[in-house]
Amino acid sequence: ITYAVREARMNGYTQSYENNIGTIVAKKTIDVTFTNTPSFGNISVQKVISGTDVNTNKEFDFTVTLSDNTINDTYSGIEFKNGVATFKLKHNETKLIEGLPSGIKYTVTEGNVSGYTQNAENSTGTVPANNNTEYVKFTNIPSLGNISVQKIVSGDNSDTTKDFNFTLTLSDTTINGKYGDMTFKNGISTFKLKHKESKNATDLPVDIQYIVTETITDNGYTVEYEGEKGVINANQTSVASFTNTKNITKPIIIPTGTLSVKKEVAGNAADETKEFPFKV
Repeated sequence: ITYAVREARMNGYTQSYENNIGTIVAKKTIDVTFTNTPSFGNISVQKVISGTDVNTNKEFDFTVTLSDNTINDTYSGIEFKNGVATFKLKHNETKLIEGLPSGIKYTVTEGNVSGYTQNAENSTGTVPANNNTEYVKFTNIPSLGNISVQKIVSGDNSDTTKDFNFTLTLSDTTINGKYGDMTFKNGISTFKLKHKESKNATDLPVDIQYIVTETITDNGYTVEYEGEKGVINANQTSVASFTNTKNITKPIIIPTGTLSVKKEVAGNAADETKEFPFKV
């Protein structure tokens, strides 16, 4: 009769065998040999942010999850606990994890991608054998938005040539450089606007919060504002409008009149020379 001997595949080993398939021969012992050799592979995780003026200081969180949750060891400085490891990458950084047991499955996920559209390549797969490497690449494209600050001056005593001082503060203090009409330092931009002028900050990362404030140096103006606080939205322009009004102060006119007090003394014994006191 014929026979077949098979060994269940074991992750982390390459398998070789002899005489595992054959025919039983009378009065003869057939030796079936299986040889397992430890085999390892690598995973390379790369991070790229697409576009110009990218924030190269922003860190992104990554998690590698292995199908073998008994793995508790350190590989290339990355510590795995129950088959899970975490690390951070910036733009153009790569993390190479070497010496993982071959044959086990992996999944790589990226966190905190708010404000970006994500493209992942080879994020799931199997650790290769013979010290080969699986390459995982995450490319994030920033989602961008804009903000426009607009100024109107009104009233019969206003000065349309006057500069008004503004400050735009972003919640992301890593924003530096020129964005449209505004220049930021640590997420803050200061600028001046006259009547009917506006300034636009363009291509800002989405989901960051903003607040626009105006410094009033002339107390004669009343200020009305709209949209001074908000969040940068993808492919939209948020508008913060400020209207300053100053009118001529008109004096209050009080009507006046005259009061006349007259005194008469009557009777045949009256003293017409006597003075009588009065109080109004």
